Amino acid sequence: MVLKLYNDIETRSPVDLRQTGVYVYAEDPRTEILLWSYALGDAPVKVWYCVYGQPMPDDLRDAILDPETVFVAHNADFERILFTYVGKGFLPDDIWQALRDTTRWNCTASRARACGLPGSLDMAAQALRMRHTKDKVGYSLMMKMCKPRGYDEDGNPIYFGSEADMLRLGQYCAVDTEVERQIDYKLPELSKIERDTWLLTCKMNDRGIAVDSKLLMRLSVLAEDAVLALNAKLRDRTDGAVQRVSDAGAIARWLVAQGFDEVEESGIGKAVILEMLEDASIDPLVQEVLTMRRDGGKSSVAKFGAIARRMSSDGRVRGNLIFAGAAATGRWSSTGLNAQNLPRGKAIKNLAGAIDDILINKASILDIEANFGPPMVVLSELLRPALMAGSDSWCVRADFSQIEARMLQFLAGAEESLDAYRAFDAGNGPDLYTVGAANMFGIAPEEVTAEQRQCGKVAALSFGYGGGKKAYLGFAKIYGLDPTEDEADSLKNAWREANPKVVELWNAVENAALECLREPPGTVIWANSHICLKRNSEVMVMRLPSGRHIFMWNPRLERRMMPWGREKDCIIYFSEDRFTRKWCEQTTYGGSLVALATQGASTRDIMAFALRNLEAANLKPLMTVHDEAICRLAKSEYTKEHAVAVVREAMLIVPSWAAGLPLSCECTANIRYLK
Repeated sequence: MVLKLYNDIETRSPVDLRQTGVYVYAEDPRTEILLWSYALGDAPVKVWYCVYGQPMPDDLRDAILDPETVFVAHNADFERILFTYVGKGFLPDDIWQALRDTTRWNCTASRARACGLPGSLDMAAQALRMRHTKDKVGYSLMMKMCKPRGYDEDGNPIYFGSEADMLRLGQYCAVDTEVERQIDYKLPELSKIERDTWLLTCKMNDRGIAVDSKLLMRLSVLAEDAVLALNAKLRDRTDGAVQRVSDAGAIARWLVAQGFDEVEESGIGKAVILEMLEDASIDPLVQEVLTMRRDGGKSSVAKFGAIARRMSSDGRVRGNLIFAGAAATGRWSSTGLNAQNLPRGKAIKNLAGAIDDILINKASILDIEANFGPPMVVLSELLRPALMAGSDSWCVRADFSQIEARMLQFLAGAEESLDAYRAFDAGNGPDLYTVGAANMFGIAPEEVTAEQRQCGKVAALSFGYGGGKKAYLGFAKIYGLDPTEDEADSLKNAWREANPKVVELWNAVENAALECLREPPGTVIWANSHICLKRNSEVMVMRLPSGRHIFMWNPRLERRMMPWGREKDCIIYFSEDRFTRKWCEQTTYGGSLVALATQGASTRDIMAFALRNLEAANLKPLMTVHDEAICRLAKSEYTKEHAVAVVREAMLIVPSWAAGLPLSCECTANIRYLK
């Protein structure tokens, strides 16, 4: 029988873990492990106070040296990485080697997220309805003891913590270990494929991605100059009413004073600013202030310092991916440099020229503005190229083409649409936005105008998951279209008529979910040949073609009045809100369930399959960003063209469960990470 060793450690360091991430935190020689709470199987929890130099307990040592023992922890990467760096200084080599073996670790936080639960220990316990109350006093003590209260004359940190405090901290840690064990009992293990994907995520996080530190430093300095100049200009234009371009509240109040009362309620988000700037009748001064806010409010610029703080001693940023971080679909989310939200290059036409100007010619913000555009926009767009695979490697990026749209048609069984994708991929037909527009407007593809094609693109983004005219109007603003509500409603109807299989899929999945909740637990309800649902007393799961599940906790039906004046059984379940991060009720319907299935099957399951293929071919995937994989290939082994070819080949392998799905990807190689 496999023995599980449950682990939780408490640490202290002058390094701010939240600012640097675990890798930089762990590699700092001043970081210490204070105590180690552990439990062997069902045995009572024990605490080893490492800080006092106590010898390792025999039962802990024997369990670690037994190759059959599994190491369990909540957010296991924290323990594994701390043991890898800090443990080398005080653990025997055989113990240290065993603990740094990733394959022996089991992460309850990753398993919780894979089941649609929160990754936080306390929130996961709450969602699982466990009897656990957060030890607020113990938490406050931990936060007090984990960082210095000051430094001595030699610069050494001085910490809080009497012997009584340390014992109390041990009690707090022991409770977390017990909660972790109870969560382990409740959760299923990851499947073989999902565990392989988790292990690969750990490996990609360990590899990290290199940063051009010289470029990053110059960008950071220039960003400070640009912010100072922009703030001075803003103060001048608003007579001191607005001091900083980052102060959205002050800008909103200034706009209200200029007569734009609606801003008091709507705020000044991107969509509001875009709409106001499109109004040619607005006073030029107001337009100038709005433009400064639009160009200067780039959150990506704030990442320069954040990335610098997270750089390891070898110039790489590690720990960039969270396995199943988007718990609803199982997709990865990003931490660290937050690669999922890097700006796309649009303003800079000559990227190499801009980098040379900044690095070689030491361009000022005035030079940048004269040669390339608004400084804050330009600097923001240079953040992505500051990332590299390494000076001796190609940074190869492979971006699936319209993978989500293709998966939607695949799940719907829309062979006509899939044939159109196949024809386009083979160079024998128009692109799919043109085909969509032709179907909507009832004309031949060759008759579609540029504006109609744009309508086709916006329609594909808006209507695929049951969205209506409001969704279309929202996307239309982003893509420079200005339809009326009636036009948007007409396009919605035209799109649905042109995509009957997708509409059938929405209805089939919703009806299957309703039937699943009405039938006895354990009944399997098939929506179509790709998707089925099943439930027990706690959770309803939607099985994807890959065999992976989407989880909906504590589901029920509730009769509600719909906006169109008819009562309907609504599907209610609990999940973590992606904005507030609270565990709360959600209401869903066919289109929303299809969105979960489509995103889960495409940018999660297809991408996971591709990453495993890339790793199997030794093509060193570093991370994934939405529908894109980024790899590191040594220049000594691959020419640029060969690197592109082998990565594309691995990306385009279709898994057996998606036989018939047409895949296409754009693949490029450079010394930098470029779109």
